[in-house]
Amino acid sequence: MNDSHKNDIGFLLKKIDEKLEKQVNANLNSLGITFAQIRVLIFVHEAENQQTTQKEIETFLEVSHPTTNGIIKRLEEKQLIKTEMTLKNGRMSKNVAITEKGIELCSKNEADKNLLEDKFTEWLSEDGKNTLRELLLKIYEKLC
Repeated sequence: MNDSHKNDIGFLLKKIDEKLEKQVNANLNSLGITFAQIRVLIFVHEAENQQTTQKEIETFLEVSHPTTNGIIKRLEEKQLIKTEMTLKNGRMSKNVAITEKGIELCSKNEADKNLLEDKFTEWLSEDGKNTLRELLLKIYEKLC
């Protein structure tokens, strides 16, 4: 590969993503959970009354019903969430709620996430962090 490509913004973003994912997965592995599972757990934790539906999780993750079902099943096996089938608008719906154990894991993950973010932004001033955040948001919005 030509060295000039190493400074391409897309290439740099991809390499940063890969490094971050590797570190995040190492942290999550110590908690016994995957990245997809923690995303669902945080989504449920932040939902109104700390509960949501499987359909809303599917929409959030942008994945298929079977994939979401598998993630939910594994979280339930770990006693991080609980599910319940309910009748809503004449249709069956799977409600998903976080457990105390799930809330504790979210808190632990938040502390780990903050440490990791501090580690890779420690050389930036607060203004620099805000500028970086704004630029990344603009890139993201343009891609959506």
